[in-house]
Amino acid sequence: MTKKIACWLLLPLYFLFMLFTPNYVSADEPGARLAVSLKFLEPTGTTSAVEFTVNNGKSVTVGDKVPIAVASAPEAGISKIVYYVDGVVKHSSTAQSYIWDTSGTAPGSHYIKVKVIDNNGLAKLTTKTVIINRQFTVNNGKTITVGDKVLIAVASAPEAGISKIVYYVDGVVKHSSTARSYTWDTGGTAPGSHALKVKVVDKNGQEKASTQTITVYGPSKITVDFTVNNGKPIKVGDKVPITAAIISNAGISNIEYYVDSTIKKATTDKSYIWDTSGTSLGNHALKVKVTDYNGQVKASVHLVSVKPR
Repeated sequence: MTKKIACWLLLPLYFLFMLFTPNYVSADEPGARLAVSLKFLEPTGTTSAVEFTVNNGKSVTVGDKVPIAVASAPEAGISKIVYYVDGVVKHSSTAQSYIWDTSGTAPGSHYIKVKVIDNNGLAKLTTKTVIINRQFTVNNGKTITVGDKVLIAVASAPEAGISKIVYYVDGVVKHSSTARSYTWDTGGTAPGSHALKVKVVDKNGQEKASTQTITVYGPSKITVDFTVNNGKPIKVGDKVPITAAIISNAGISNIEYYVDSTIKKATTDKSYIWDTSGTSLGNHALKVKVTDYNGQVKASVHLVSVKPR
């Protein structure tokens, strides 16, 4: 009985010995054991950082074909790479690069995200912010009024060089040359919205076009007048209300109040209180100058007399 128990106790040790002892018997021989190789997979999940470049580090303008390139592949191999722009999937494949066509993309900040998933299911991702510049500027960003000479300037030239640049207004060609700027004479242009387009053709025949919608305002009509102290006499020390009466079809962007050519206040308020304490006796010139949203300026001047108390 004791021998049987001892054998059962030794049996687990025997199996452990057989499991870890090398066996060089040919797999073709009867009773041969096959060697088993174990592969330990990395845990699945997400960790940070995918190295990638956008447009080779160069600036981006609307209409560019922008390469997004992943620097290296994971050791376990690529299962999938997903390219996002502003949270929207643009491309998904095993390719380590993708060309993002920015035609029609709004100028400003955009978020580029790249997620790499390896063959073990491990995902890595990185997000970068890129600025997309306008292909051209209009009037240096200032408002435009009928009759203005408006500068349209192309931001940058293509690497292959300029073959031609075509400038359009409302679909009509206004100018075609290699010059990166054009002055548009708005004389006779109808007030309202207008579509400006610039098409750049490089020496390889590649085209890049961009469109902006701008507003041309009608000629400004401003009338300015004001009252002083409600028409009453002024004595030294009085708090004198100056009240402007303004009519502008373009809206008021600024009102300036002057006493003897010295600006006292700049605001959009149509009234100002002039404290005459310490003001010399006699005549003084009061001026109200108004600027509208078209940049047009109109002023009115009144002479008043300050008397002793």
